[in-house]
Amino acid sequence: MTQAKPEHRPEKDARLDRPWWQRWLLLGAGIVCLGLGILGIFVPLLPTTPLILVAAFCFARGSSRAHAWLLRHRALGPIVREWEENRTIPPRAKWTGVILVVIAFAISFIFVPNCGYGYATLSVLAVVLIVSLLRLPSQRPASENNWADPAGS
Repeated sequence: MTQAKPEHRPEKDARLDRPWWQRWLLLGAGIVCLGLGILGIFVPLLPTTPLILVAAFCFARGSSRAHAWLLRHRALGPIVREWEENRTIPPRAKWTGVILVVIAFAISFIFVPNCGYGYATLSVLAVVLIVSLLRLPSQRPASENNWADPAGS
């Protein structure tokens, strides 16, 4: 009796372990988040970076092609790569978000009728958004990374 030669099987992609409907659901959610994130570039109060990161999360679990495309994208790829490699966002993205929250809520205060509850709600939302943005870790410029290294290497 001859013994069957073991087949060489490449490592299975974790995405392939998911049922087809989960992969399609994740791909769809990623596309929606990506679309909203791109829209957020132009619409104040619609966060761009978090939505792009959620899209990357969905793509990473649902579609390796979509995830690879997002990583290679000229404008969005650096944000996703920075998050996946270092778990940080660019400081410019963080401060742009804070400034846009302040501007949008200032405009909202002007147009809200004289209502104490409306002002209180807007104030609480603004503070929560700003604190959430400021708590996100951000990368340091290369000049700040080496300050503690006495050898300078």
